[in-house]
Amino acid sequence: MGCGRSRHHSQHGAAASAAGAAASDGRRMYIRRGKSETAEPAKVSPSVNGMVPSDEPMTVLLVFAREDAQSVVFAKAAERLGLPCETVSGPEAAMESYICCRQDLVIIDRRRGASKQPQQLEFADSLVKAMRAVSQSEFTTFVAATGAASDGNSSSASLSELVRLGFDLKFPESVSVESCTELLTSVWHNNFQLQQKLAALTALFTALDACSDSVEITNEKGQIQYINAAQERLHGRSLSELLGRSCFEQQQQQQAAKFDKMPEESAALLQTLRKGREFEEDFCSPGRGGAAASGPASQQLQRRRQTRRYLPVKGRHGKMQHIVCVTTRCKEHLPTTAKPPPSSHQEICRHVGEEGEKTDDRSGKDIDSMKRSRSEMMGIIRKTSMQSMRSVSSIPLDASLFGALSRMAKIDCGTGKIGSQSLEAPIHKVIQLIGIAQQDSPPSVTSALDRVLEILHHATDLYSGELPATLEDKITSDYVGGLMIGARPADKKRSGHFGTRQSSLANMQSLSEIPEQFIGYLEGDDEWEFDILELERVTNNRPLVYLGMKILQRFNVCQLLQCSEDTMLNWLQVIQDNYHQENCYHNATHGADVMQSSAYFLERIRVKAALDEMDEAASLIGALVHDLDHPGRTNPFLINSRHRLALLYNDVSVLESHHVSLAFQLTTRDDRINIFKNLPPDEYKSLRQGIVDVVLATEMARHFEHVGKFANQIVAPLLAGRDSGPSDEASSGIGNMAAEEEALELLAKPENRALIMRVLIKCSDISNQCRPLKLCKEWSRRISEEYFQQTDEEKALDLPIVMPMFDRANCNLPQSQISFIDFFLREMFSVWHAFCDVPQLLDNMNNNYAYWKQLAAERSHGGSGSGNSEEQ
Repeated sequence: MGCGRSRHHSQHGAAASAAGAAASDGRRMYIRRGKSETAEPAKVSPSVNGMVPSDEPMTVLLVFAREDAQSVVFAKAAERLGLPCETVSGPEAAMESYICCRQDLVIIDRRRGASKQPQQLEFADSLVKAMRAVSQSEFTTFVAATGAASDGNSSSASLSELVRLGFDLKFPESVSVESCTELLTSVWHNNFQLQQKLAALTALFTALDACSDSVEITNEKGQIQYINAAQERLHGRSLSELLGRSCFEQQQQQQAAKFDKMPEESAALLQTLRKGREFEEDFCSPGRGGAAASGPASQQLQRRRQTRRYLPVKGRHGKMQHIVCVTTRCKEHLPTTAKPPPSSHQEICRHVGEEGEKTDDRSGKDIDSMKRSRSEMMGIIRKTSMQSMRSVSSIPLDASLFGALSRMAKIDCGTGKIGSQSLEAPIHKVIQLIGIAQQDSPPSVTSALDRVLEILHHATDLYSGELPATLEDKITSDYVGGLMIGARPADKKRSGHFGTRQSSLANMQSLSEIPEQFIGYLEGDDEWEFDILELERVTNNRPLVYLGMKILQRFNVCQLLQCSEDTMLNWLQVIQDNYHQENCYHNATHGADVMQSSAYFLERIRVKAALDEMDEAASLIGALVHDLDHPGRTNPFLINSRHRLALLYNDVSVLESHHVSLAFQLTTRDDRINIFKNLPPDEYKSLRQGIVDVVLATEMARHFEHVGKFANQIVAPLLAGRDSGPSDEASSGIGNMAAEEEALELLAKPENRALIMRVLIKCSDISNQCRPLKLCKEWSRRISEEYFQQTDEEKALDLPIVMPMFDRANCNLPQSQISFIDFFLREMFSVWHAFCDVPQLLDNMNNNYAYWKQLAAERSHGGSGSGNSEEQ
């Protein structure tokens, strides 16, 4: 165990501080009784970890179907205690209030009432489940107001049943103010204070994850219960892989000690810790290359001296309940006989190749680590984004396979040779590499690679998503299929009639500045909560002109394009006029909304580092015109009806091609609105290419292609590069600079910049479910109505129904929205958050998802819910 030394444990260390945050701090409770009787709070002493609990009052939400004696008494009790209290009467209003305010105490009426309606119980149970699904709901106490047990009311369920449903406490019906006051006081003194300390624990664990020292917490038997990010990197394994394992076995593997000595040493260490004493030891660890040096295996890159401290933490019954192990790296390194590290990529390949030739018999051991499918990568990224960008451990390559790949340069492959002049597609090279890897591989590896080859041979688009063949939810299948499929076969020739709206220069105004009455409504345009619908109202459905001018001025687009503000204003009005304002959803307000979202994303630090001014201008202009002259119908509808646009663009990206083509036609035909006329030819060509590319990227048929490439080509290398830096303090500064330079080099590649711009506009275009609930609901209503109108016309024209679920007679809108989030949004915004840090969007999406889940549950119980779909 190394050289150990013990001393009396007077403080509980890092874990004891966290445990202390969950214990009562003995603070005197005070209750405010109105403005004139407000008591001064007692002076609060810091707890063991030094964090002072918040003195904010507990907030209360009452959910009662109607105002009665019980709800009135609860409100009076809250008023007596000086607690902020809100009363709502329906599940929908309750979800809106809870998503907005996250009250500390929610009391839900679970009584049948005089009418003995069972729906009240179902609504109450589904409501508490929906609220539990909202982020940070663990800091809320949920109380079920049940019927009095003496009345024989069946709604008075047992507490164990209520806990299973999601409630924390049970309150039998009582119209006594004292009873209600006692409940609120009990919740305040117990649940509320403990929840505040639970929030403090969240902060402490966040600090542990950011700590450079390796921290490990076990139970009293030494079984791992928590490790921080630094410990994950040290083990090369995640918490889920180590959970429940003995920490002593893991340390033995790191130190390459003899296992026959471990049980005795472990028992002695546990005996010391149970006496309440710390234990500290020094040991030498290997570098990143493997086990500690021993005999022939001593060819390691480095050996590091480390100090490990064990700290016992007492818990229940005054006995040791947890052990905290903190490993600290020393700055000096012990000399070894290791070979110097490879100085170039070629030397690294040669080094690994030599090792691979010696260890071909190990080829089956690590093959699972090579199966980095798209779904696995997305899972890693989701985990990273949901855990505040926790580092992702690198996955080792099998040495024999890497050796075979490095020797590949000497072997003829298929139709060509490495280094020859033959033209060869990248997928052919991949297939050839897999074939070589199969040589001399174990049967299990060969079988797995055969399956890989079969998938590659039959794949037409490696990044496009497919609906599972076993998907039984017809609503989801029809909806997602309607958005992804290019067209459905038409039985008869039909034609739609859409008029192209032309702008008249005679009707345009020449504005030198934004009207003063609109300035207040344009404030906050750089914030995600910006209310575009309110701007639409005050500008009489012309928000694109005013918001567009303000944002383009903020990004200095006029200066970049060398055009006057009058020319830009004229152009914006032409673009505004060529949107169909009669469309419920695809109108100029949607265009302005997507531009505002794009501007918000362009201000993110990672995005600003990747894109230049011309890229920003292309993104903003592309957002403004991305749905220009949209007819309010989908691509499959135009194809099925044999519309002139479908015939013009050969059924490929019909609407997207029309939007961007018309935008350039309108812009270049009149110098008074030609914002590109002063650009040099090369800059115009580059800008036009960028605008065309981002508009075409909005087609949902290529959704998974763009998101998959973005995740694998940009996000995954960035995460891997961040985690591969040096771990010792002496080299961390240089390592961080090198990692940052590599990240900037990766982002500066033209193909990667274009990919970032595509995903940026996609996130902007279908971000409605990431907006605050108020905006989300209105956009949902608009897009749903537009889909309803398309289905009505398809029926009238006897055309194939593209999205059968959007039939006014039997539409399940909440379920369609849930399906859209699950299939399209959750993955994309998790990846986007991993790239540029947008946690607010994920929180909004999760809260809105819970809202739609609540409406879907009401509908399944016979209620009337409303929902939406999303952008196609």
